[in-house]
Amino acid sequence: MKCFLAANSAEGFVSEFGSCYDPTKDWRAYIIKGGPGTGKSSFMRKVLKRKKVSDNTAVEVYCASDPDSLDAVILPSSKTVIMDGTAPHIVEPKMPGIGDSILNFGNFWDETRLKKSADRIISSTRENKALHGMAGHYIRAAGEVISACFEQSEKTADRRRAEKRYKEIADSYIPKKGGLGYSHSAFICGVTPKGIISFEEELSAENRIEIGDGFGAESEQIAKGLAATATERGYETVVFRNPILPSTLTDGVFIPELSLFVYKKHKLADDSIVTELLNHASEYIKKAKEIHDELEGYYISAMDFEALNKYTDRFLSDRF
Repeated sequence: MKCFLAANSAEGFVSEFGSCYDPTKDWRAYIIKGGPGTGKSSFMRKVLKRKKVSDNTAVEVYCASDPDSLDAVILPSSKTVIMDGTAPHIVEPKMPGIGDSILNFGNFWDETRLKKSADRIISSTRENKALHGMAGHYIRAAGEVISACFEQSEKTADRRRAEKRYKEIADSYIPKKGGLGYSHSAFICGVTPKGIISFEEELSAENRIEIGDGFGAESEQIAKGLAATATERGYETVVFRNPILPSTLTDGVFIPELSLFVYKKHKLADDSIVTELLNHASEYIKKAKEIHDELEGYYISAMDFEALNKYTDRFLSDRF
């Protein structure tokens, strides 16, 4: 499965990184700390390449600001997650040394060399943040339009029809298995420098059910009802939140054990006004990525990748 675990939404920056694992349930997290260009994504790709041979449940988490870059790899079968724990989705250990370990890639850079580029690093970091701030203005504007459409839909929603629909789906596809399941959130799509990217079509599910009415209240009731029912009946449930209005809208519900994916018909850019606003946001995110690429250059030139590669080989050998 491919997804995002963070979104620069109309409600502000939202991150699910801290909730993608539970050390009290024997999960182990490796939290990578390091600057841009220090090899975090490449490290995770090597882990993913090693594990994908034997683990088809691996979850690839991508960065919405750079969808070619990995932000995390989740390995449910071995209850392991490797993630980028740096800004903006800062993650700190929940149970240091027991359920979580920090992998400090700062050990492999030449600090003296970095300090020679200090002024440019500081100015580029500020510019990158400002550009993301501009993108946020357009995303919030798009959120206002979508929110207004949803509020209108609520006024005419047939809640009995929606309840009947999600109960029909639940009775047909979600048998009771006993015990209480659990639910966690992710994003199946996001606003990126390449425009709106969705992993919906790539999600592997034998049973795919489309529910319609756009950003409407009925489809939202169906999605939320199914998520709650699946959890009550004992299943792990992935709730794909909408990256623009994550506290209000659900894009889909995935139940891995049942290979069931229920998703909304709408796309982020159904409305022409919303499309234009999100396109502007994407342009600013693209400019921010260009600045981020410059930042990576400073760190790349200061890194000892030979030492990091040896460390990576030892890590993979010891743990996988």
